[in-house]
Amino acid sequence: MLIVGELINTSRKAINAAVEAQDSEYIKEIARKQDEAGADYIDVNCGSLITREPEVMEWLVNLKQVLH
Repeated sequence: MLIVGELINTSRKAINAAVEAQDSEYIKEIARKQDEAGADYIDVNCGSLITREPEVMEWLVNLKQVLH
């Protein structure tokens, strides 16, 4: 069984606010907690930011890669 952490999603108010503020520490903490809880993969979703999706996705993926 694979476990996917799906908490980094800009449709969630706290995540959206952190992305808008570029609060990398908050995003990394959410990813870290999911990793520590046993997630095999961390999903990042920024589809609610349609006009900025590519740049936000790149930022989120780069933050997640810092953890490993």
